[in-house]
Amino acid sequence: ADMLISRAILREGGKWKWLDGREHGRHVRLSSDSVLEAYPTSMLDAPSLAAITGAPNVRLDMAQGDSLGTRDGGPASSDLYIDIAGILKTGESGKRRTVLSDPNGLAHLTALGVLVATERVLGLDGQTPAAGGLHLPETLLQPEAAIARFAQFGVRITSDTDGVL
Repeated sequence: ADMLISRAILREGGKWKWLDGREHGRHVRLSSDSVLEAYPTSMLDAPSLAAITGAPNVRLDMAQGDSLGTRDGGPASSDLYIDIAGILKTGESGKRRTVLSDPNGLAHLTALGVLVATERVLGLDGQTPAAGGLHLPETLLQPEAAIARFAQFGVRITSDTDGVL
């Protein structure tokens, strides 16, 4: 984890910044109302999210603590809290939190991402194989199809639009 946060990348006000994530922690409230110290990371998802959404502010943080799985009395899960704030299609400001929880951990969740993308490229998802060329998961996959496939492997996905941020 130290390697992922020691040189973190984030986007603020449309500008990219490299920084030592260990010096830029922030408190993140989980769905249990517990609060953890989280630190920005250098995962490639930050540039991907900025590119696909045009968002001027993107920050991916990593935290360690009790997972949804352990709080439910089971094995540790890998939990992703995705907090989004912006302007809705109606023109109003809005906030949303989506939580993905994989009871089989982070390696399993990563492998599912690879599986879903590979199925799409090869046409193993029941559709025509993807055309030749360079593809990114953000442009290759339909979100609804990926979400449905993840759910088949036990990943729980919930969304809250009640201003949880």
